[in-house]
Amino acid sequence: MTMQHQPGDLVVNAPQAEAFAMLTSALARVGSAATWSQAPTSARFNHKYMNFWRTGVLGAAMHGQLDVIPLGDTQSAGRITLTLNWGGMKAYLALLVVGAIMIFVGTMNWLETTGYSLNPPGMMLIAVMVIGMFAAIFFNFSRFPKFAHEELIRKLTPNLAPAPYPVPAMVQPVAAPVAPPPAAPDPTPLDVPAPAGDTVFDKIKKLGDLRDAGLITDADFDAQKTELLKRL
Repeated sequence: MTMQHQPGDLVVNAPQAEAFAMLTSALARVGSAATWSQAPTSARFNHKYMNFWRTGVLGAAMHGQLDVIPLGDTQSAGRITLTLNWGGMKAYLALLVVGAIMIFVGTMNWLETTGYSLNPPGMMLIAVMVIGMFAAIFFNFSRFPKFAHEELIRKLTPNLAPAPYPVPAMVQPVAAPVAPPPAAPDPTPLDVPAPAGDTVFDKIKKLGDLRDAGLITDADFDAQKTELLKRL
């Protein structure tokens, strides 16, 4: 049964099982080897999203799911789903908590050294700022799978080995049309002049003489003889 693929799927010109092998090999080449297979065409893998401007030095740990669906006899689509691995981000989260506490304590100490004592509303304002910082960080976390998916697809595309199957016509380069060789003209019946009153057998005999003299070929002789015999 042919299925539709979604935007972001990796379309591979290979049957389902072969496409699965190609995609898992490509994942291994970009450092995201499959940890175990769920089915002949489905596997899980671990992926680390390393983008300093989005995730910081530690990066973001991801759970990956690869499912290969058939699009036809010689084409398949690899669907990759990424989700945050919260267990693998314990060090990252701990660093954020420690950083938030240090910011809060440092702010309080700075205000104390400047002789400014915070009243309850001021302390609430600082607490709201810290909570807002955490909310912004976790909002950015929610977008990591999308960014990581786009980056992983970009890395996988050039790592897919070319498949030995023809690319669909819609994406094939249009080649210049090649003119077919001119067809050989059909042999035309030889117009053998014969005096009035010649019979069919006389004409066949004269054709035989022309053949024996090398003026016509055996094929021409047979074709004309057949045509004349049809008139009997």
